[in-house]
Amino acid sequence: YIVRHADPIYETDSITDRGKLQAEAVAKRLQKSSIERIFSSPLGRAKETADYTCKLLGIEKSIEDWTREVNINKMESEAIFVKENGEAFLERLGYRKENDAYRILNNNQERIALFCHGAFIIVWLAELLRVPLNIMLDSFTVTHTGVTVIEFPESPSGITVPRCLCFSELSHLYSENLDLLHDNRIEL
Repeated sequence: YIVRHADPIYETDSITDRGKLQAEAVAKRLQKSSIERIFSSPLGRAKETADYTCKLLGIEKSIEDWTREVNINKMESEAIFVKENGEAFLERLGYRKENDAYRILNNNQERIALFCHGAFIIVWLAELLRVPLNIMLDSFTVTHTGVTVIEFPESPSGITVPRCLCFSELSHLYSENLDLLHDNRIEL
């Protein structure tokens, strides 16, 4: 489960009052998904969003420095950084990159949540799903607390390819009667 941080205050790297409601809602959503481990970007807005889920589930978060926001002006080097670190992260979880697929090192049914940032999500998904980065950057965006679910299906061959089960899903906001504004400007 890849979750974008809640509605931010970028100047203080925190979340707004609206963001706190979003963070509470996504925590309830993730509780229903039986999340077992939580990872977060080192930035305050992602950590603060993750804290609501951590508290509700009684799980400590682990900080993944590589999941910080990416610099759009340095996209080529940022994409390489995300690719290399993403591969190392997935290998720690039991999936080693081999060509355009992943070798299953150990069957892993664990459900994890990663709280991070919009541009980071787009860059990592481009790599995971083998979608050209320019298409992902131009055509996709993630709203605050949007939940993206990626599955690494089991396979008798021991090779798997990640699948996107849902992208920037917002049912948690709807179920809590919160607004469905994308980036505070477009009603969804």
